[in-house]
Amino acid sequence: LLSLRTQDATTHGACERLFPLARTPQAMSRLPTPVIERAIYPVGFYRTKAQRLKEGCRTLLTRYGGRVPDDLEELLTLKGVGRKTANIVLGNAFGRQAIGVDTHVMRLSQRLGFTNNTNPDKIEFDLNNIPEEFKKRKVIKPIKFIFDYIDSSDVKQKPYLPLFMTESLSDYYYRRNPKFKKEI
Repeated sequence: LLSLRTQDATTHGACERLFPLARTPQAMSRLPTPVIERAIYPVGFYRTKAQRLKEGCRTLLTRYGGRVPDDLEELLTLKGVGRKTANIVLGNAFGRQAIGVDTHVMRLSQRLGFTNNTNPDKIEFDLNNIPEEFKKRKVIKPIKFIFDYIDSSDVKQKPYLPLFMTESLSDYYYRRNPKFKKEI
């Protein structure tokens, strides 16, 4: 919830200040909103996010017994949780295969030729529908590595791709595997 429109370093600092104050939904819901606001500042929209955190924790307590749901649709019912956040929770907390589309994933997916879309929901759909045969040929693992590297670093510029990737990987795949038709 805190990371939306906020740099990773700022989000990390906010978490380091907030989590010693409250590590459970019960504890977070008991914190006064101004205390949460001070802890997460200078996160963008810190006042709104402090309210969303409290509301989300109350919902977790009343609707889910204090546990984070492991279902995309249920996660999306929490205030302030969109598809990106929900997918990140599913992937990181529950080990599910899920794609949280941020600007880095969007730009790389476009540069690699996996999508022409700019809408994150459509990009997620495109990435989830890469043919299984393509995934089995171990092309996806290096791509996941690239996504993980960019997600974990402070890349502030256009993602660097080696020269061998000048031809999009999807074009390369479809050229090498003509039995699969590329749909545009």
